[in-house]
Amino acid sequence: MENDRFTDDDPLTYTAEDYFSQLTSIDQDDLHPEFHTYATVWIRSNFPVVYKRLAKSFRRNEAEIYAHAQTPVQGELF
Repeated sequence: MENDRFTDDDPLTYTAEDYFSQLTSIDQDDLHPEFHTYATVWIRSNFPVVYKRLAKSFRRNEAEIYAHAQTPVQGELF
């Protein structure tokens, strides 16, 4: 049964803070960047409900993720 609601105890709930805390560990995987596209297609094909929920979670966090990437460093202002 598909559940589109996210709750605090939902294991698929993923916050922007979770994303930022794990982001640097991606480099340790030592995989070609194309792997992430491959993984996305594989998840979408094999686990469409999980993919849909993940996409919904991303949309909820998207603005914060993009804002974090655009935050200027103090030294870059001058």
